[in-house]
Amino acid sequence: MLDKPTIKQWDAKAVRHALADAFRVLDATTGRVGHRRLRAAMPDYEYSAADIAEQRMAEVEAQKAGKTNMRSRLAVKIKPNSHEIARSDVVLFGDKGQKAWLKLAAAYPEHRAVLIAAVLGQAKRYSGRDVAKWLGMPLATFQRHRDFAAGVIAAHLNRIGVETW
Repeated sequence: MLDKPTIKQWDAKAVRHALADAFRVLDATTGRVGHRRLRAAMPDYEYSAADIAEQRMAEVEAQKAGKTNMRSRLAVKIKPNSHEIARSDVVLFGDKGQKAWLKLAAAYPEHRAVLIAAVLGQAKRYSGRDVAKWLGMPLATFQRHRDFAAGVIAAHLNRIGVETW
């Protein structure tokens, strides 16, 4: 008997992760607006995986020597590739007549606001507990509102046949 292929569909957790990734890409690709003499004159440096490996190796050597803790330094970041940027644009701005994902939950403004706070916090690596505390709401209520709005978006994406990633 042939097994049916499992069709992966969007769920609330996948939508939250996609939104957080989109906000991370947006943060990495948009820069500061305004003038600053040295910043304006210096081109952006493209970091590679080798840069990160070199920095980690230097950190391990410094810790072995007991000289310094280099973890306090800002780690280099690899710029998002074109595929990640394209996905971010689809999520945040819409594509081919499809609305931006956050607009799909516009009928529920309270839930949508909680979802936005949650994914922005997730994008910056904050826990849901911290975000709920900052919003001044119980964690269970925060999670319920967040998951409801993400579920509305997931249901719409599944209905129109958007493939998961």
